[in-house]
Amino acid sequence: DNATTAILEIQMDLSRIHLRLGDLTRANGQHFQAIAEYEICLDMRKALFGLYHNKVSEVQFVLAQAYMMLASEADKEDSELNLTPQQVEEYRCKSIQLHVECSKSFAGQIANLCNASPQEITTVDASKVGNTKTTGMNPSQVDLSSASQVITVIRQRVQPLVANNTADANRVHGLKELLDEIQETLDEMETSKEGIQQVSHMKVMAKEAVLDGGDENVVENADGSTTTIGFGTNTSSATTSSAFATTTSASCAPAKPMMVVKKKKKRDADESNSDEKTAAVQGDCNAKRAKTSDE
Repeated sequence: DNATTAILEIQMDLSRIHLRLGDLTRANGQHFQAIAEYEICLDMRKALFGLYHNKVSEVQFVLAQAYMMLASEADKEDSELNLTPQQVEEYRCKSIQLHVECSKSFAGQIANLCNASPQEITTVDASKVGNTKTTGMNPSQVDLSSASQVITVIRQRVQPLVANNTADANRVHGLKELLDEIQETLDEMETSKEGIQQVSHMKVMAKEAVLDGGDENVVENADGSTTTIGFGTNTSSATTSSAFATTTSASCAPAKPMMVVKKKKKRDADESNSDEKTAAVQGDCNAKRAKTSDE
């Protein structure tokens, strides 16, 4: 009835206010306040629309970004956030979990537009994609690799789905692209996390090397590769390895400075040749003048 409709509109307006407050506080660097506003908005919209609605996935996505920004900010050396490594990891895992939930919401919307079952599309057996589940457990236990595999399975399931009518075709295409973007985001998170861990390990080892007093030290990285740190040698070598590249090695010697030497002009030879040519020309001219005067 009209009263129910009015209440729903008021609740929707309130959720929109919390969403905008979250955007404002996040822009001002107030991460915790932004997260609190987004979570209130998300709870309200889940109650209003259910799981498979664009109003819900919209908030899930920005909340996942907020948690990711909080973890990234805390990882900076000059960060003012006084967070423990366990707290940072917890916030990063919450971001991963929200990305998965957002992906399921997108996939459920695609299923509804294509006359398929949202539950069948979004339900993934965790034992088939990894050792760690992504739902129904503590966020700090969420595994990034398993989460990425869950989204991969969901993307494979929605790929062949076709909209019921041409009017929804663009909407379905757009949702599939959003799933691709979330997959890329998680893959980049995994790469950046490994990079941060390796750099942190190298910093610790470098400090220990300095304390040992050596001019040059070989630091063993977390992945088994080695990095040479120091100065004063003519050659240096480094060996790296990754999941996407074979082990390579390179060595280089300091290049000798190049001297630029100006070439001297062959002044004497040029002038001598010039004088000979001039004398020859003058001799020819004198001979012609003498011949003319005789005639």
